[in-house]
Amino acid sequence: MNRQLNYMGKFQQFFAPSSSQNSFLRWTLHLDHTYSLYGNTQSAAKSTDGVGPDSCAPAGETCPGLPHTRNLNGSIGVRLLLSESLTSGTSVVPFYFQQTLGGSDLNSALSLGSYQDYRFRAPNLLLL
Repeated sequence: MNRQLNYMGKFQQFFAPSSSQNSFLRWTLHLDHTYSLYGNTQSAAKSTDGVGPDSCAPAGETCPGLPHTRNLNGSIGVRLLLSESLTSGTSVVPFYFQQTLGGSDLNSALSLGSYQDYRFRAPNLLLL
């Protein structure tokens, strides 16, 4: 089984002037695992091989094996996206800095593609 692992961790600080209450910290953890599924299929014999359906008719004769190939049949993906915004005292996360789920976000990353863009918005998010 072939697998692809993509990990990303990010820590950000959003700082506003002292008269504003919009300073906050944000950490993000993104774990993405993709497991590729493979299957074996028989390749068609070339016409120059001389191997046909009646090539091994006599009893006891061994038939030549046909070559097999590995074909990608699909994949299974597991994804965890966790983001938390930390505020202190009376600070808040401004609406325009809140992360979104649904459709594509500002970075064109697709999450919950069946919903319209920016459908769910909050300071913290969890996607599994």
